[in-house]
Amino acid sequence: MDTTLQALKRSLSSDNTYAGVAIRYVFDSGAEFIAQNLRRIIAMLGGEVCYCEPATGNQKPHVEAFFGTWSKEIAHVMRGTTFSNIGARGDYSSEKNACMTIGDVRNAFSRWVTQVYCERVHSSLNTSPNRAWEAAYSEMFPPRRYSQSELRQHFLSAFQASPQQGRLRYNSLFWTGPAVGYLANREPKAEKLLVYYDPSDLGLAWACHPSYPDEVLELQAVEPDYQQGLTMHLHQLTLKRLRAERKSFDSHKARRARVALLHELALVKTPAQRRKHSRAEEQGSLQPKTRRAASGGKQQPLKPQPTAYRYHDNTPDDYSSEEI
Repeated sequence: MDTTLQALKRSLSSDNTYAGVAIRYVFDSGAEFIAQNLRRIIAMLGGEVCYCEPATGNQKPHVEAFFGTWSKEIAHVMRGTTFSNIGARGDYSSEKNACMTIGDVRNAFSRWVTQVYCERVHSSLNTSPNRAWEAAYSEMFPPRRYSQSELRQHFLSAFQASPQQGRLRYNSLFWTGPAVGYLANREPKAEKLLVYYDPSDLGLAWACHPSYPDEVLELQAVEPDYQQGLTMHLHQLTLKRLRAERKSFDSHKARRARVALLHELALVKTPAQRRKHSRAEEQGSLQPKTRRAASGGKQQPLKPQPTAYRYHDNTPDDYSSEEI
């Protein structure tokens, strides 16, 4: 759900040349797509929501084909690829052997989309996406785009918190900044401040004094390595994993648990597998050791040659992957 909101927000940003509110949003019946909050946001922006008919995957084939193209043309061409799926690579540690940051991957993806994918002719359009956009663009009725401040009004969630040692806490997450002390000392003194956060990216938050709701100030994550790019849904799954393993929360343990979760989720591909995975999570029967044994099989680990990778000089030992 949170990653869906993140993708929607980016598609509406005024920073994106090809952004704008779509006339119609076509979803399947996945839980993340029928969520009330998502439908509310699209309705407020003026879009229409409709759903694919059951068992009709060919009603949304374009995005599926896009992911396949991404895998062939980019994912397995970039430095550090293992040329394998997440199960076949065995004990190979992609985190310890990381040679690209998440920023590097995003930049590569952005360049590929704009300079390659959208410039080539697509059979479904009989032209390139860029030329199709230019042909459909109207100066009289331009796409509706929104600034970051306008988008926050639609996408942010809120909570109340008491300042403690210059920090504001929510759900084991902390944000800080000069604004905390400033707002805490404003008259009349407030026991709690109002804090806004983006469930699709917990790296930043915004706070205000309840008596001055229009004065909203930015806060930064206390643990940016963990919180930047993190969604609330993935954070909640991480907390659940740590509780199941009877581990106390800290950013280092949380990063490792998050990486393990992402690895496991990558193995869950079909709707039936997703439902089975969700039921097992809810019942507490999906234990990490059982999952690893089931996915490992008898396949031999893929061991790339050490000289095949050029490591980033500043890559920390506990480097972990992020959501894209």
